Amino acid sequence: MNRRGIAAGRRSAWRSGLAAGVMCLARAAVCWAGQDAQPAPGSDAGAGNDWRGKIAEITRLAEEMETALDGVAADGTDLSVLLGVRTPEDVARVRDAARLMVERAEAVTKLIAEVIEEADRDASRSAAPQSARNEAEELQLVEAIRRGEAQVPLRRARAAVMLAATAESADLRARLAEQARLGAESVDVPSPWAEAQRGSILGLAALFSGAPKSAEDARKHFDAAREAATAADAPPGVWMDIGAEVLLGRVEATRQEKGPVAARAELKQVLVQAPFTMEGEPDPLMALAATDAMFRLAWEEAAGLTDFRARSAAMGKALGLYAELVERRDLAPWRNALLVRAMDKLGVQDIGSVAPEDVPLLASVARADRMASKGEAGGRGPAIEMVESAAARPIARPAAKWQLAEALWWLGQRYSESRDAGELRLAAARLTTFVEQFPDDERAGRALALACASAQAAAPDSGAEDEVCEWREWYLGVLRLVDRGTTPMEEMDARGLGRDHWRLELARQLAASRDWTNRSDALARTREACAVLQSLSDSRQDAPETHEVMVDLWDGIVNSMWEEPRAWEGLDVTPREAGERLVEASDRRAECARRMAVQADSARSERFWRMTELASRAHRAKGLLALERLHEARGAVQSVMSEVEALGPAGDEETRKHEAAVAARVERELALVLIRLEEFEPAAKHLERFTELDRAGAGETVRRLEALAWAPLAEHVGGFAPEPGRKGDVALGEALAGAPVLRLAMEWMRRHEPTRATETGLRAARALLLAGRGGEAVPILAEIEAAQRSAGGASADVLRDLGEAQIAGGDDAGAFATFRSLVAGLESQRAYTREYWHAWARILEILQRQNGDGSRTALIRREIGRLRLLESFDACPACADRIETVAEKVGMEPG
Repeated sequence: MNRRGIAAGRRSAWRSGLAAGVMCLARAAVCWAGQDAQPAPGSDAGAGNDWRGKIAEITRLAEEMETALDGVAADGTDLSVLLGVRTPEDVARVRDAARLMVERAEAVTKLIAEVIEEADRDASRSAAPQSARNEAEELQLVEAIRRGEAQVPLRRARAAVMLAATAESADLRARLAEQARLGAESVDVPSPWAEAQRGSILGLAALFSGAPKSAEDARKHFDAAREAATAADAPPGVWMDIGAEVLLGRVEATRQEKGPVAARAELKQVLVQAPFTMEGEPDPLMALAATDAMFRLAWEEAAGLTDFRARSAAMGKALGLYAELVERRDLAPWRNALLVRAMDKLGVQDIGSVAPEDVPLLASVARADRMASKGEAGGRGPAIEMVESAAARPIARPAAKWQLAEALWWLGQRYSESRDAGELRLAAARLTTFVEQFPDDERAGRALALACASAQAAAPDSGAEDEVCEWREWYLGVLRLVDRGTTPMEEMDARGLGRDHWRLELARQLAASRDWTNRSDALARTREACAVLQSLSDSRQDAPETHEVMVDLWDGIVNSMWEEPRAWEGLDVTPREAGERLVEASDRRAECARRMAVQADSARSERFWRMTELASRAHRAKGLLALERLHEARGAVQSVMSEVEALGPAGDEETRKHEAAVAARVERELALVLIRLEEFEPAAKHLERFTELDRAGAGETVRRLEALAWAPLAEHVGGFAPEPGRKGDVALGEALAGAPVLRLAMEWMRRHEPTRATETGLRAARALLLAGRGGEAVPILAEIEAAQRSAGGASADVLRDLGEAQIAGGDDAGAFATFRSLVAGLESQRAYTREYWHAWARILEILQRQNGDGSRTALIRREIGRLRLLESFDACPACADRIETVAEKVGMEPG
């Protein structure tokens, strides 16, 4: 909805309407005396002295100035702010445009002065001044001076009056109006366009000045503007450019001087004149401007009534003017745009003093929408209540019901075109309310599809887990309307995205939303998703994407059961059921993939579906493992591995990209199944292939495997390594089943995430220690200790574990040196920690083992006696017990 021809008309009007004579540029700058002109951002006006190049820069900056004004004039925003009903967004747009116009005007003024000075200097240096500049250059100079005489100062004055309209205080408004007046009065160009613009700006400046007789002065200036714009020699478009603001400005002057009643009488006469009444089709912007004017006067007149009932009824009638505007049949082609603007304007009205029964439904919804989207006047809670109240009232009021339906539908459409997540959510909310309130409306199916699309597009960009989870739960609520509703959806979406499409999306989101720490809820979502897939049409049930979702659903259950089997005890699902469902889903997807491969129309497509079939068969092997059919699972994996090798890598980059995701899935599933089969060497090979295809996915998988393998071991770490040949407790034995996975993870981290390799290496080494294989842990820990030492000092826990590993490997001498280093470091810090006592226990045990001839008895007794005197001797009970055991062996009395 744009003001027809305004942008083009304005540009041609000022170009054709200026006088041909060249006048002194200095006069144009008088009104801005004392203000330094600064080059516009991005301008290269200060570079070089070529005035010819600066002409192009002047043109560019002047066009930017015009574009800024056109941006707020073409859709009537400037008129709304100057003389109509404004919104905060309108004010911000007009203010920004005005500021840009001021910047460009200052830059153009400075450049014009430089161009004239340089051009005159250039001509004076020439031996033949008359031929120094060709005809085209003379025209360029004339055009530049014309800009300086009229266009630039008038646009700057226009910007000042726009800023005055947006000023929040009367004092600032008056000062800006005075600037506008001085700027406009400085222009003295005998041009209809310039005179019309000058008169209109002076009239507006008078209205905003707050000075005595301002209304009378404004009318005189507006009359002068009209006379110039409608003169016989005025270029076409001048009156269309300023006519609305001139006529409405006169009405405002009457209101200021005589009140709203007299102004309404004048407005009735204005609305039968051009540009409000034209031959042919109506102008929606003029109709909106007229409604703004009628509303302002009606609202002010109503506010002056002393009787509450009369005042409330009059205010309600004023609000209803916008509903009447939207309902106009002659404006039907612009109904959507008019409704949006009407809602914007109604949304900023304070309807708190109007009795609820007098408020048109459209106004209630508009106000509620404003409060909800902008957080005004109490936030979303009261806004939601107002929307619900508005949605409940139309049942007995057909006219109000129409208003609610239109408001919900068109607001939903408008917000659905946004890229802002908040506005997209508003769109989905409005459209779902539309569907719930008007399920028989012919647009209900499209509204529901648009609601789903808006909700989908509102996904957060940040990737933050809490934001994604919150969005997904809300999105699921929208999608469930599709599954549970009865709204006809054959024509839901122009792209053919009907009920099946959104049901499948619901199943996907249910699968993705499962929280594996809440297994009962995860299972419920799995069951719900399966039921949704069963409700798809027959053709869609056999589609590849449907089988894909079904595999994902049961693959997630099987994975979780593997990771934490005890957590699933007592729930309404067994490993057998999960395995059977995964095998069944995998078989169906494999069959579908084989069929698609046969039907493929290119070698690339055929490879993709062959790879999809292999991924399905790898998932099937996982299901067989869940069913404890290990022999079959191993055979299935071997078959897939051999076929992957036979298929080989893709021959070209495009094909590799096309199949990367499914190829990565094949390698991931092979690696996971092989790990479960404890075939770690081939598992590492496929993990590497997975990494090549999906570096981020492989990293996530490895970190997850590491965390799962480490979790049961963590509580056993930090003590003394078990002695060779001694049986450990049952819990530790079960926990150690994941130790090889930590070794696998360590090797992967060294190659791909070296910053995490130390932590993973420590875990792998500690698992080896707990497994009684300390000798294998020595090189891992020694490498970590050396790296830490070179970086400033090895940590106490690393030295402790290295010493334990050296003892387990039979290297008492190395262990003694390691523990002595640990003790020395902690004593220098006076840190008698658990590691300190651990180290002393081990040192004394090593000395006792070397005390076969009794030569170390005195040393051992002396050290134990010293240690017993420390207050923290009992800080580590296990360490103290070991020290006392050594004391007993050297004949000391119990401490």
